[in-house]
Amino acid sequence: MSATVSDLCKACGFCCDGTLFDALRLTDADVGPAARARLPLFVDDGEQQLRLPCPAHVGACTIYEDRPSTCRAYQCLLVNRLEQGDLDLESALVRVGRLRALVDAIRPHLGEPGESFWVRAAALESRPFQWQIENEDLMLQIATLREMLARFIDARSRRGQMAR
Repeated sequence: MSATVSDLCKACGFCCDGTLFDALRLTDADVGPAARARLPLFVDDGEQQLRLPCPAHVGACTIYEDRPSTCRAYQCLLVNRLEQGDLDLESALVRVGRLRALVDAIRPHLGEPGESFWVRAAALESRPFQWQIENEDLMLQIATLREMLARFIDARSRRGQMAR
């Protein structure tokens, strides 16, 4: 991974902070180091997983050099475009900044953490129509974030949370 790509990954973190995914599947080789790092592991369908948001992501990944192999292997659409030369780092960082601003604007309306970001957002989207009209700006922000994440970060995000 080039320095430019790692700079983008460290600045973004949507794949770590619970915005894109609610869990991360671990390989057998990753389980021991993740447990020693005291990351929140659980088993689902017989697979060891890490619950997200990852506590090692504090504004940026604090275990970047020792992160699980699944984290190393994941490449978002921005990284792909950066590596192909279709996008420069500055433009990618601007997109990340815009997305971060949307997440930061939405998160206070989601209530207490517990469920994933998108489960809590879906709860707002299922409120009565009158509430949605009264909160039109918030509803637009959620729809815009969903679309922008799908377009620039990971097309699967249109469906909400998933494990990677």
